[in-house]
Amino acid sequence: MNKKKVVNIIFTCIFGLFLIIFNILYSNLIFKVSGFTSLLVSIFVICDAILLVFFVLSCVSLFKSISEYKEYTKANEFIFGDKIPFDNLEMFVKKVSKSINIKKEEYIISFSPIKTSVNYEIFQSKELKILNKELALYFTKLFILPRYKQFKAKVGYDNYCFIIYIRCNNDELLQLIKDVEYKSYSISKDKDLRIFIQNYFGICKVEENIELLETINRSNVARKVGEYNFEKAMFFEPSMIEGKSDENMANAIVNALRNNEFVVYYMPKFHLQTKRFIGSEALVRWNSKDKGLISPIRFINFAENRGLIHEIDLYVLERVCKDLVDQKKRGKRLLPVSINFSIYEFYTPTFLDDIKQIISKYDVNPLLIEIEITEETTHANSFLVISILKKLKDMGLKILLDDFGLGFSNIKSMKILPIDIIKIDKSFIDEIAYDYKSKEIVRAIISFGKALNLQVIAEGAADVKQVEILKKMKCDAVQGFYYSKPLPKKEYEAFLLNNQFEKKEDASL
Repeated sequence: MNKKKVVNIIFTCIFGLFLIIFNILYSNLIFKVSGFTSLLVSIFVICDAILLVFFVLSCVSLFKSISEYKEYTKANEFIFGDKIPFDNLEMFVKKVSKSINIKKEEYIISFSPIKTSVNYEIFQSKELKILNKELALYFTKLFILPRYKQFKAKVGYDNYCFIIYIRCNNDELLQLIKDVEYKSYSISKDKDLRIFIQNYFGICKVEENIELLETINRSNVARKVGEYNFEKAMFFEPSMIEGKSDENMANAIVNALRNNEFVVYYMPKFHLQTKRFIGSEALVRWNSKDKGLISPIRFINFAENRGLIHEIDLYVLERVCKDLVDQKKRGKRLLPVSINFSIYEFYTPTFLDDIKQIISKYDVNPLLIEIEITEETTHANSFLVISILKKLKDMGLKILLDDFGLGFSNIKSMKILPIDIIKIDKSFIDEIAYDYKSKEIVRAIISFGKALNLQVIAEGAADVKQVEILKKMKCDAVQGFYYSKPLPKKEYEAFLLNNQFEKKEDASL
């Protein structure tokens, strides 16, 4: 129940009362002019009775609505510690049911900032109530922000979990999850909450023949499976209900590798000084024969946990090498491609030999292949990692340090890490246009990189304001949706051949 409905019913009651008074006055006037007749009396009595019934029903509805609203507000006050206009499950279902369009990509997300299988006492803790209140306030404003304004979205709360309905594609869904995850950590840090944040997202696609409540239940099941497997984002699979999700997923990945179902998308990188695209990042997608295009959040963590990530990483490397060879044969523009490698690769004995063998097999210039690792990787076993990175550089490959500043930074280690490029994490870029601290952190990282003679790339630039700020800060290059979303091979080649950013620069020469 919301305020708008209560106000509408109040107006209905007032209007009904007005009609009754008007009918009484009008009937008196008629009786004075025409005199009393049995027909006229009967008509006005019937009208008055109907209006009276209408008025009484409106008053009953008003009383019931006010009671519901009070209970609703009280429930929110209990949940969030403040009166925030937030839908419970019943209202969420009513509103979302009117918005669903099966022809579009739509998802229900069950989100909890903590593991829900912990002791019940934590749900009554002051810290969790503060966290949930701040997240609720965040959600009330999130979908009016420029980058989310075009999405159809609604958020509710039920059983200590946020329920999100959103109409978007896989990449946008992944970005939403990253933003929400980052916000929950920021709230915990800013409010100095003594609570262990463990973000879990259960995702279920809205389907035509599945009731909305069942879709919500399935998203909850996916979240709980994610909690059990320590995977922050988990898509619902029918096998989860049957209890065979792990075996089925593992078999599906093995078959997908065998059937070449994994595809590579390319995310262009733009150099701010030369105003030319200087390369791309390879991003893997799973083009399932049964389920269509699947985002990496649905299988990468699982593949790492089950020891299948090595095969996927090598598959991507080989696919990139094949694409580069094909582009060279057809006289297409050749630009370096950076490939993400999991932390688990550094514990795989054949890692270096496998990379060398694939690059030699396709006779690809090593300058066209770049290796992306995360800061987390550099802290796993620094001696081992540095040794392997040096051998990769000896092959002629450049090393990129991804997600710089996200939480594993160690300034001391930077002087011994054999890296060429640092990539500023998107979470900092998101807020540089309006948050002073984020802006100064980015400025400091760029200066730090320059001092160490490293190239600096900013990830996730979404609008021209962010790009202009990064340009003034002398950031070397940028990648993000402002320039392009990740593109399959043919679209990427067409984009390099004809894009507005390089065309604009050519026109000015």
